[in-house]
Amino acid sequence: MPKKKNQSKKRIFISRSLDKKSPFQKLKKKGIKITDTSFLTFKELSFARPPFHSAVFFYSARAITAYLTKYRYNTNLMYGVMGPSSSKVFKKLTGKEPDLIGTGEIQNLVQAINQRWTGYKVLFPKAKQSLNSLSQHNLDITSYYVNVYNNKINKKLKIPDSDILIFTSPLNFLGYLHRHSIKGKMIYAIGKTTATVINEVTGTMPSYPETPSIKELYNLVKGDLESSKK
Repeated sequence: MPKKKNQSKKRIFISRSLDKKSPFQKLKKKGIKITDTSFLTFKELSFARPPFHSAVFFYSARAITAYLTKYRYNTNLMYGVMGPSSSKVFKKLTGKEPDLIGTGEIQNLVQAINQRWTGYKVLFPKAKQSLNSLSQHNLDITSYYVNVYNNKINKKLKIPDSDILIFTSPLNFLGYLHRHSIKGKMIYAIGKTTATVINEVTGTMPSYPETPSIKELYNLVKGDLESSKK
């Protein structure tokens, strides 16, 4: 019988630094090498006091940190975040749960905003290079945008060749393409937004979890790895 491919030779790239508690650390114990780094560089920006608003919605965890460092949690405002991961960052900084938490499905988030925040003046602290995904939908709100950090692609970054590519943002995927090939790779995205951009470029929709979180992404990748061994 032919020998099965040694799983220990696999290498994973994920476009985010992993902390020690990340579930992906478990794969290292199985002989899988992981390169965890971002193709983006970040710099917090100075910004003027925003206009009057009744709610704040954050596109990313980094936006939460950059904005709340300058303007502390206000009990008179409503707060919203894109997903569970951002929710954890928000709670860690404020001790409070966000009033609105997305699930990764933009249409559901649009519906929730229109149901709960209709007529509100909503501030969106964001990255300078943000895709502004919500702005492409019909929201019954008045939107204000403020750039709280800059995110640039590091075109010089070179990483080891990997069998599995995991992208945590559209810009990280585009950054990867500057010096690397996706040919013959297994590709994953953290959520639908990133997956859609990858599909537009490659013509193939990558796998992505129903809920955009590192835990769910790990479960998806782990499940596929286990299936490939059978």
